[in-house]
Amino acid sequence: MKKSKIFAMLTAAVMTAGAVSVLSANAAGEKAYEKHMEANGYTRYEDSDWWHNEFDDLYATEAVYYKELDNNSVEIKSIGHTLSEIYLEFPIEYRGYSVAEKIMSCNPNFEITDTRLYSDGLHHFVIRQRDENKNYEMISSKSAKAVYEQLKDILVTYTYTPSEYTSHYRYIRNLTAYSSWEKIAPEYLESIKNYVEENNIDADIVYYKEGDTDIYGTAIDEDTMWVIPKDDISVEEQLVLAKDIYEATGAYPYHSANHSDLRDENHQPVNIDVLASLEGDANCDTNVTVADSVAILQHIGNADKYPMTPQGIFNADIDGDGLTASDALAIQNKVL
Repeated sequence: MKKSKIFAMLTAAVMTAGAVSVLSANAAGEKAYEKHMEANGYTRYEDSDWWHNEFDDLYATEAVYYKELDNNSVEIKSIGHTLSEIYLEFPIEYRGYSVAEKIMSCNPNFEITDTRLYSDGLHHFVIRQRDENKNYEMISSKSAKAVYEQLKDILVTYTYTPSEYTSHYRYIRNLTAYSSWEKIAPEYLESIKNYVEENNIDADIVYYKEGDTDIYGTAIDEDTMWVIPKDDISVEEQLVLAKDIYEATGAYPYHSANHSDLRDENHQPVNIDVLASLEGDANCDTNVTVADSVAILQHIGNADKYPMTPQGIFNADIDGDGLTASDALAIQNKVL
């Protein structure tokens, strides 16, 4: 049987399944991430609508997990889809190349959020995108490829980050500890103290100065006020108390460390190297063959059984409109 006939049969077989697969991708991704978290000892915190982080303008929290650590602290991970971004570098001698203008010509909703000159003579740009209401939104593969076409002659580095999950995590010694400088203490801290007393919460109020040693024997790195329940309560119970205090006073728990980890829905790092991209190379074997067409169709039909890497999806998205059977057909026409 001719290759073109085989391809036509595969295309027909996945058209319906492909539509279902695209619609359910987000739900499947969330399930995959949840499975990963649970396998690594994290518990999902169901009542987490109030939980937020410093980067809420960049992504919305979709789920919160916690894990008790050996050093008497709790690690809280808030998971959500973050925004995509483009990161690029080019030599200083191209400052007169109208780089910003060329970028904006690709998409008027682009926002160049960071421009720096490194000591090694490279300019550094970060590009994000906002909608008409100034809310951040995703950068499409088509826009990312358009920027590349405009600047490919001068680029030293070009990475594109598509939709992904951000795992924003904190290490918290006490889920009801509050920074002394936040919201201009002492009025802020006084409202927390009043709430505890007025609601007969069985807890001690302890003030720590930077350099003091807390109840766990660890040095305090900032002036804080701790609400310490007298009973030995669970993390879930501590979170309930923290939420009650937050809703009554606006006080948000102090955290001693703050990190972000960018992953896709299968918890794999997402960073597409556009300079190393080979158009049509869906399986990332550095060749473009009919096998790439088949890989696309299989992925559309059953992404769980036939996964593709973010780099492979970017390579295979020929028209920049998302991965479809049309991309598989374009590759087939190119190689046969």
